[in-house]
Amino acid sequence: MQSRHPGQMKVVVVTNTDDHVIRIFDGSTSLLPEISLLSRRVLEFRSPSDYIARMIISCDDWCNIRPVELPRCSNLCGKITHVSSKDIYNPGIKPYIKRTKNLFGTFTCVYSKYANFHTGAAMSLTLFRGGSRTADIKRVIGHRFVECYVARILVHNCVFTGNLGVPVSKNN
Repeated sequence: MQSRHPGQMKVVVVTNTDDHVIRIFDGSTSLLPEISLLSRRVLEFRSPSDYIARMIISCDDWCNIRPVELPRCSNLCGKITHVSSKDIYNPGIKPYIKRTKNLFGTFTCVYSKYANFHTGAAMSLTLFRGGSRTADIKRVIGHRFVECYVARILVHNCVFTGNLGVPVSKNN
């Protein structure tokens, strides 16, 4: 089989704990000393009872290398704690409020392209999800809710997306 990346070899070191460490070596390097160094480094940071179970060396068409891409925030989720009030929404937003009922209860929901907001029946807590920039979320919160009723904003989940440019095992 013809390799799309001639002269490159993929080495996968698999430990007894099923960790997979992948390295790509250029064809111009001497492979044996590089594998020996990689093996020492893999074991250096592990428990003394860990060992290398197997090593897989291939020069097949193993992947399409993409350029390195710095991590960027792709999803922010969190909650807004409200001061007790019957009406936490700005008056102009009322036509956009939707009522939703599911297994978790009844919610008033407001959807936007920057984040979606789900407020519980007690009007004391709003969950938001699907945001990607804190500045946009803050701006939407300012439009949706009466400012004096917003006591606290907490982000509890951040998902970042990027590309390392090299393969990473799904087992790590």
